[in-house]
Amino acid sequence: GRVFARLDNGKARLSGVLARMAGDKPISMVWNSTLSRMRAFSGDDWPSAVRHWSDAGGSMTVRDAGITAGDAVVGSKSGSLGVTRDGRLTGVLNLTLRQAPRTLAAMGDEGVIDPEAARAATVVAEARQDGGGAALATLNFQAGRTTLGPVALGDAPRIYQPR
Repeated sequence: GRVFARLDNGKARLSGVLARMAGDKPISMVWNSTLSRMRAFSGDDWPSAVRHWSDAGGSMTVRDAGITAGDAVVGSKSGSLGVTRDGRLTGVLNLTLRQAPRTLAAMGDEGVIDPEAARAATVVAEARQDGGGAALATLNFQAGRTTLGPVALGDAPRIYQPR
């Protein structure tokens, strides 16, 4: 199966992290991925369908994903994601971050991630910046945790709540 969504130069009344990243500039988003083993995606409800899909070896290959909010960019051209038995995201996204310090600070200030983790992740992003100001980093979802490079950001997102 394929999942594709795109928003170009959107204007919205934003709040929180996106508002701080974009300011009064438009936002753009893209998500392009392929899902394997979609025949196994079935069940009486969302948790059952995801669990059957995951148990059958289902995974998502990310081809192009990202958000541009003002000058800030978080993007990925490659990655592989799955779901654990307890409903948490697992896998890896290879990221390109532009304006990473501002974005990570906003995430810390808004409580999306721990402020101390945001500061540590900023150090990692700054150390990995190329000549054009973009940082290359890996976002890992493993063992129920999310890490940016070596920095633990918090719990891995839940795709469903186990019963």
